Amino acid sequence: MAKSRGINKSDNSVNLPAQRILIVFLSGIGNMILFLPTLQAIRDKYPNAKIVLWAKEMVVYEMINNTGLIDEAYPYYHKKFSNLFRHAFVYLKLRKKKYDIIINTFIEQGYKVRLFIAGLRGKMKLGYRTNSLTDHCYTHLFDYNVNEHESDNHFKIAKYLDDCAIKRSPDLCLQDEEKEFARRLFAENNITKNRDIIGLHPGCSDFLAYKRWPAERFSKVIKHLCFDYGVQPVLFGGSNEENIVKIIQSELRTISGSPVFRSFLFRGVFSTSLIG
Repeated sequence: MAKSRGINKSDNSVNLPAQRILIVFLSGIGNMILFLPTLQAIRDKYPNAKIVLWAKEMVVYEMINNTGLIDEAYPYYHKKFSNLFRHAFVYLKLRKKKYDIIINTFIEQGYKVRLFIAGLRGKMKLGYRTNSLTDHCYTHLFDYNVNEHESDNHFKIAKYLDDCAIKRSPDLCLQDEEKEFARRLFAENNITKNRDIIGLHPGCSDFLAYKRWPAERFSKVIKHLCFDYGVQPVLFGGSNEENIVKIIQSELRTISGSPVFRSFLFRGVFSTSLIG
């Protein structure tokens, strides 16, 4: 349930048409997939608003670009000293605009992002409660329940914005170029459609490496999928995932009767597919 400082649900400000909305999204692709139903609900509620995305991983922007869900995107640069001036430039550019709604989807352990949001000009600033002094950077707070699914926690934001209609499953819009990329990827590496195909991405950003599943667990899941369900697994990722994929392959070779995999690098996408 949302709680606010000086603003409550009965205020007309909640029902006013929003012209500009800023969404602060500092997570990765998987988190964006979980946020998509909420983003779609916000777009449906405010079809004519300009929705701006402030994203740490620009691959997130690339995933939803041309979907109509957002209109503009800015990078949130990492905290390297070399990025200081670029980050300041982007922040000052965002600060020039007035926003009707600012939404922070990031559950931050520190305080920096919340202080950045405090400096932006927004009528409503929505974020998750941390029980710290920086909660005052928001006008509206939401309780993040760790026992609930991440999507359900984000739904609270959409429901608060005048009960936006929510479709729980995300709609992933693939462009023709992406479909052609997949077709050629499968054809050139003998990945057939006569069996169900399961894609597994064993990596994550360096920032979240502590959350990464161990390679041996991926190996066990792959063995289970192959032998119990007869699926065709494909491991994929960027060049940063090459090492963990090789470890998974090595783990599989130690298991008697395990499937044999072949690896390939295709337009910068490192993938591994089952032979036979």
